[in-house]
Amino acid sequence: QTLEYREATALLPSGVTIMDAVSYYASRRATGATIDDVYHRFMIDKEAAGLRMRSLAALRSQCGQIAKDYHGRALSSITTGDLQVWLARKGHKGQTRDGYRRAWQSLWNYAIRAGHALENPVNGITRLQTDDAEVEIYATESVQKLFAEARSGHKKMIMFLGMGFFAGMRTSEIMELEWKDIQQEYIRVRPEVAKMRRQRLIPIMSPLRDIIEKYGRERTGKICPVR
Repeated sequence: QTLEYREATALLPSGVTIMDAVSYYASRRATGATIDDVYHRFMIDKEAAGLRMRSLAALRSQCGQIAKDYHGRALSSITTGDLQVWLARKGHKGQTRDGYRRAWQSLWNYAIRAGHALENPVNGITRLQTDDAEVEIYATESVQKLFAEARSGHKKMIMFLGMGFFAGMRTSEIMELEWKDIQQEYIRVRPEVAKMRRQRLIPIMSPLRDIIEKYGRERTGKICPVR
């Protein structure tokens, strides 16, 4: 032990004691918490942060699977290679694979902040590189055909199509839109519904106004109720 002490002391920079080195090592050591334990704490943290239900569901699926498969294993012991092998065995590719990578990135970043890991093995997984998809522009004839089909047998779709084509709203925003959000001159997209969590006011164009007046009957609850 005396020999080890002397050798260790010789390796330390001038002015640094053995106690300094031990304290530093202890402060840099991960807790050894299991991945399933960290996962559950991570989800509690995300729920408390107010993530939307669909975001929480995605994290439960993507992080929950890896936590289940590595049940009982210390999160800090899981390597980039382990994660890459897991993805390969599951056969995940493309956007699906990148979705897991992003979810795990969030899980390990939380673990680092909480002292359960010192580094993020997800950083070693190659990020998917894709070209921006070309925006599809509907021809006037195509739009007219969609509305004609809706009028002939799917009238519940008319409000949905109107909000999409004439207000430029996202599908997720339309599905959460309520009649109270439709004012005389504009549509209010609530912060909890908007993608960037910021309220938007969308002017009501003449074609959309005609649709609202003709097909908006109940005027309560959601404009596109799921039945």
